[in-house]
Amino acid sequence: MHEERGAFHDHFRREVLASSRDRAWAGVTVDLLRVPGEVAGVIPSCENHTVSVLTNGFCEAAATLGGTDVRGKLTSGSIAVVPAGITSTFEGDSENEVALISVSPHFLIEAAVAVGAEHTIRGDIPIAFNARDEFIETTCKLLLLELDKPKHPLQRLIYDTTSRWRCSGRLTGRHA
Repeated sequence: MHEERGAFHDHFRREVLASSRDRAWAGVTVDLLRVPGEVAGVIPSCENHTVSVLTNGFCEAAATLGGTDVRGKLTSGSIAVVPAGITSTFEGDSENEVALISVSPHFLIEAAVAVGAEHTIRGDIPIAFNARDEFIETTCKLLLLELDKPKHPLQRLIYDTTSRWRCSGRLTGRHA
């Protein structure tokens, strides 16, 4: 299994509640974390894109993403996107649960080609903070549901369908 070098969440205190790291989900890693209140840290650039979805709780948060300072009250369903190669900072004031979906740039290109959206690949993923996207939130919930289940023969098919077609289509700009 490919281990992500410098995973986004390796740089602040957290409790891992569930993870896909022991499953054969190539190109995408899903982690559900409990993040304590009063957490802050610098997050060096990662090799993969990171999509975070606040799944439970709220917090006042501030971040610097690619040199841009952002802040706001994050609530359940808030989404942030940090593209690969972006150094960022993060601080939050309240305990919450967050799902982190790490997507390799190579996987994203493969997925775009698979869904016929190679023309939408711009080479960059836009930074987002405190965004709302029902499509990404629903895709995240589908992936998290699979983490609650023991490994089963159809899980790879569910993962492939969810991540390749739904999530990657959205991130490349083509709704699948």
